Amino acid sequence: MAVLQQLCFIGAMQTRFSTPKNFVPVPVDRLGLVQVRKPDFGVQQDGLKATWIGHASFLVETSRQDGTERGARVLIDPVWSNRVGPYGLVGPVRFTPPPCPIDDLPDVDAVVISHDHYDHLDSDTLKKLNVKQNGELRFFCGLGVKAVLTGLGVGIKADQITELDWWNGVTLQTETAGSVDLVCTPAQHRSGRTPWNFDGTLWCSWIVKEPDAGGKKLFFAGDTGYCHVTSDAQFSHHDAPHPPCPAFKEVGELYGPFDLALLPIGCFKPRSVLSGQHSSPEDSLAIHEDVRSKKSIGMHYGTLRGAYSAAYEPVLEPPERWKKGAEAAGAKYAETFSTTGFVKDGVADDKSQITALLHRYGAVLASHSIPEVLSIYTGDGVIMAPGYAPACGRDALKSAYERIFSTIKLEIEFEIDEIVVTGEEWAFARTTAEGTKHWLKKGTKEEHRNQELFVLKREEGEWRIARYCFSSMKPMV
Repeated sequence: MAVLQQLCFIGAMQTRFSTPKNFVPVPVDRLGLVQVRKPDFGVQQDGLKATWIGHASFLVETSRQDGTERGARVLIDPVWSNRVGPYGLVGPVRFTPPPCPIDDLPDVDAVVISHDHYDHLDSDTLKKLNVKQNGELRFFCGLGVKAVLTGLGVGIKADQITELDWWNGVTLQTETAGSVDLVCTPAQHRSGRTPWNFDGTLWCSWIVKEPDAGGKKLFFAGDTGYCHVTSDAQFSHHDAPHPPCPAFKEVGELYGPFDLALLPIGCFKPRSVLSGQHSSPEDSLAIHEDVRSKKSIGMHYGTLRGAYSAAYEPVLEPPERWKKGAEAAGAKYAETFSTTGFVKDGVADDKSQITALLHRYGAVLASHSIPEVLSIYTGDGVIMAPGYAPACGRDALKSAYERIFSTIKLEIEFEIDEIVVTGEEWAFARTTAEGTKHWLKKGTKEEHRNQELFVLKREEGEWRIARYCFSSMKPMV
């Protein structure tokens, strides 16, 4: 085994430093890159919710059970650092910031680690999380990773950690959030944080399952390959000389179908070297089918730049291949679903998605992001502001928000008073917005309170704002 590891390492180094590379830089203007949005952690949803922190980091929130204050919160592979590597001195560098500081996270019930590579197990992040929760945080990981966690020197103790082998599970019971089932499942990858400790710990995927009969189920693939190919031009397992990894079909047969899957789509080039460890977007579409997932989110892209990805993989390629592959496979693709997924049948799901959309709109107003604003509206969207002619369509909306953002900065939150879903295509929402209005040229600020009416339309499978009007509420009450 040691000889095989040495040969693999030598081959990887030869590929890294001797073959043609593209070195495509990260776009400076972030056009087409992952858009950072203010998360709405802790906003209780009637369903399963997964919020992408970036790379492979997610906060998963389960449905609230009867008699509990909230659903369980499971933080997966948390990484907040700007550089991931030994002592933060070397390794891939972050080019997309986290959506919030660690201190803005609500308390979590568990941290789940897929494997011990630096971009999934980050000592600085784990130290801050553990301190934030007074050393009472629970960790779940594969065999052998307990020693890694306790050896980081960040205050994590052995009795905080539960190690699991593949196909083993545990029920985590909490005082305020009921219980949640965590199952350790296989992946096709490697492990190790030093050249002399390759594959000394277990790498894995995970299942997060609500305990009730019919409860929602989420599959997190972690870092994984799906097949092994021999040419850099072979992107699909259909081109592979060997059958794909059977573990994912086994996961689907034993635990599927899943309501949501989180699947890696980046750092897959060069294929001849990385296919056994990192899935291409085409591979992860096959995993989506194997585990029998209803919806899937692409991850492990758009966040870190370094190692092979810096030399071989343009940062825009993974999501582009993911989208094209989904369309070619006849799967529905939705841009806005790539960051937050809500899983619940019928009207409850619609209300959850609309709630998230309205909170997202408040965050976008604070960020002054024109592309984000336009992504929230339908193609023929309209804003009707008091004292101004209605702005109809993309160009008019762009001009209207440019005028607004050059004049004021709003820091507001929407209190949702009412949501009415009238059918498959239309819904209405009535809200009250409260906060602070900053006049940019004057350098002054004032309290702000509006009433709003939103007409929402389902477009490309996602709720968007079709019509929006508001009126100021004075005096302040």
